[in-house]
Amino acid sequence: MTQFVTYQTMAGTGAAQSLSDTILVDSDNTTVERVRIYVETAPIRFTLDGTAPVAATTGEIAEVGDVIELFGSEVFDFKVINETATAASLKMHGAHGKRRDE
Repeated sequence: MTQFVTYQTMAGTGAAQSLSDTILVDSDNTTVERVRIYVETAPIRFTLDGTAPVAATTGEIAEVGDVIELFGSEVFDFKVINETATAASLKMHGAHGKRRDE
């Protein structure tokens, strides 16, 4: 069973941004391998390959109510930007990978 070990609320901006250590690193200084992101207040654009998304043109769109699941390298390559002038609010949980005995 997956256990989420980190939590963060992030405000979207008009400039592309990556996930911060708040969500990526747990209290034992171990990096997470999975992140679940809830899009709450406004649509976003995101990429999973480390390139910068551009509002209204580049990247995948996630609408309010969408949930994005990141695994492995996607966790560190994820970049996000607001799709519109309205700031997005993202709620995120980070987890370690599934253990073999689970």
